Amino acid sequence: MTFDSDGSLNDTGSAIAEALGVSFTTRESSYRGGSYLLAHGPLQGEHIIVQCNTDGTEPAVTSEPTSPTVVYVDLTSRPEDVLASLAATNVRLVERTSWEPT
Repeated sequence: MTFDSDGSLNDTGSAIAEALGVSFTTRESSYRGGSYLLAHGPLQGEHIIVQCNTDGTEPAVTSEPTSPTVVYVDLTSRPEDVLASLAATNVRLVERTSWEPT
């Protein structure tokens, strides 16, 4: 799932950490636009990334080019719980893809 946010990287990360009960570590990547936040969720394989909405010189989420922050929740087997928990935060769902565990 992909979300966008009008909040800063740290403000968005704090809101998501509280809502989902995870903790983030700060990482660096030119691919992700510099500093980004990474958390591994409580379920095997799940990870959550909060990054600036940049991918080189282009927005990472082109449908929301003015949003400063993007959130990716990947490989989750609890999508409905994640959506419900994040509904009260400063993020908006941009794209939802399905994933079936193997």
